[in-house]
Amino acid sequence: MSEWKEYVLEDLVYVDKEQLNNTTDDDFSFYYIDISSVSTNKIQFPDSQISFKESPSRARKVLHDGDILMATVRPNLKAFARFNKPANRNYIASTGFAVLSKNEKADIDFIYHSLFSNVVEKQIEALVVGSNYPALNISDIRKLKIHSPSLTTQSKIARILSTCDLVIEKLKLR
Repeated sequence: MSEWKEYVLEDLVYVDKEQLNNTTDDDFSFYYIDISSVSTNKIQFPDSQISFKESPSRARKVLHDGDILMATVRPNLKAFARFNKPANRNYIASTGFAVLSKNEKADIDFIYHSLFSNVVEKQIEALVVGSNYPALNISDIRKLKIHSPSLTTQSKIARILSTCDLVIEKLKLR
């Protein structure tokens, strides 16, 4: 009997766990990650900070080390990336992302790799709204179906896939 079960994403990770609101101090400064800064497994980090007062209204989603950025705009481009937070810096992402944060129920790297599965890709294609500016709703992202084994097996699979990703990146640099 297979140990794999079907879950909805929000049962495995936190989706948009923390956001800035209108009571945020105008002088709070941070590095802003916008949609154009992210491509598949890559984040182009900004060089300078901005204050909340100067920031675009879309700068709202708080990022923590280990989070996953999942672009909700043009999701077919798969602008999904792991966020490894540089120390002692505040990072805020655009509302054009869903921010997936780890909890005790799943291996966050397994979840990251699952986003590229055919099962998730087909769900995304079916849920995209709009033709000129295709996007996913956060409520739909929360309900994406993920097939998952036990936490121990998730970690093993994630480690293998992450190692493969590293090897592929090294080969590209040759």
